[in-house]
Amino acid sequence: MSENSKNNEELGQSLPKSVWVIFLASLTTLMGITLISPVLPLIEHFFNSNPMEISLLYTSYNVMMAISMIITGFVSSRLSIKYTLLIGILIMGLFSILSGFATDIWTIIWFRGLCGIGDALFFATGFAAIIILSKNMRTKAIILYESGFGIGASLGPFIGGILGETSWKYPFFGVGILMTVVLVLIILFVPNVKEKEDHRKISMKETFEGLFHRPIIVLGFVACFYEYGLYSIILYTPLIVNLQPVILGVVFLIGGICLAISSYFISPLLINKLGSLKSLCLLFACFSIVFLVMSIFIKEAAIIGICTIIASILMGSINSLLSTTLAETSQMRESTTSATYHFIFYSGGAITPFLANTIGQLISPNAPFIVGIFIFILPILIILLNKSYLNSKEIIN
Repeated sequence: MSENSKNNEELGQSLPKSVWVIFLASLTTLMGITLISPVLPLIEHFFNSNPMEISLLYTSYNVMMAISMIITGFVSSRLSIKYTLLIGILIMGLFSILSGFATDIWTIIWFRGLCGIGDALFFATGFAAIIILSKNMRTKAIILYESGFGIGASLGPFIGGILGETSWKYPFFGVGILMTVVLVLIILFVPNVKEKEDHRKISMKETFEGLFHRPIIVLGFVACFYEYGLYSIILYTPLIVNLQPVILGVVFLIGGICLAISSYFISPLLINKLGSLKSLCLLFACFSIVFLVMSIFIKEAAIIGICTIIASILMGSINSLLSTTLAETSQMRESTTSATYHFIFYSGGAITPFLANTIGQLISPNAPFIVGIFIFILPILIILLNKSYLNSKEIIN
C-alpha cells in the first residue's frame, strides 16, 4: 500500500476516546501558555520593564523546557505516562497562579521558567501518549494533536485579552483554572499506557543518544528556524503594533483558528499532493514572503495583522508536517523521540524570543522581519541536503 493510500485510509477511521482527551488537554494547555500574549505590553508598562526583559518571559520558559526534556523519558518510564502528564499539569497550574501574585518582573520570569518544567513533562509525554493510544491511526492522531495547538493558541490570547482588560494578573489566574480542567480530564479518561511491548526503564543517556539519530536532529534544527517565525509573531509583534489587549486577542483568535484549520485540513492535502518534504520547503518559502511584506509595512497595523493571520496558516501546516515526518522516520522509542526532538525544538525557542527583540531594539523595528526572510531559507537547504535520511526508515548512527 502506498504512503498516500495509507494516510487516506487512516483519515477515514475513528480515533479512540483517550486520543480526543489528550487533544483537549493539549488544546487547554496551549491556551494556558498563550493566555498572557495580549497583556505583555501591560506587564511591560506596569513593571516599567524593557522589551528584552519581556522576551525573557518566553526565553526562561523555553530554557527550562529544553533542559527538562532530557528527563521526560526517564520520568515517564518510571512513573507511567499518565502520572507524568498529571505532574506536569500541576506544576504549570501552581506557578502560573504564583506569577499572578508577583511584585516584580524578575519574579514572573523565574516562575515562568518553573512553568516550563511542567510544560516539558506534559508535551513530550503527551506526544508519545497520542502515538501509542492511536494504535494504527498515527497520522490522523498527530494531525489532530497539532490542530489542538492551533485552537489553544487562538482561544488563549482571545481569553487573555478579555481578562487583561481588567488586570494583567487575571490571565495568570486563568491558567490555573484551565490546568484544573485538564487535570480532571486526564484523571478520568486517560489510561496508563506502555510503549509498544518494551517496558524497560529509559535512562537519560538514551535521550542524548537520540541526538545522533539523523531524522530527529535534522527535523529538530528545521523546527528551530520555525521557532524564530513563531516568536516573532506571538512575542515581538504585540510590542510594536500598539493595540489594546482585546484587539490583539481577536487577531490571535483569528490566526489561531486558521492555524487549526491549516493543521487539520490543509496539511493532509499537502502530504497527499506534494509529500511532507516538498510541502515544508514550500511553506518556508511562503514564510519568507510574509516576513518581507511585514518588514516593508511595519507601521501599518492592519497589514501586520493580516500577515499574522497568514503566518498562522503556514505555522499550522508546518507543525503537523514536522510531527508527522518525525513519527514516520524515527525508529527510536516514542518518548525518546519526543524528548530529544523537543529538547532541540525548545533550545531554539530559548534563543529566538530574545534574538528577535534584541535585533529590533539594536537595529530597527523591521529588522527582525528582514532577518527572518533569510532565516527561512536555511530550513529549506537543510531538508534538501538530508532528504534521503527523511525518506528512510533506517536508523542512522
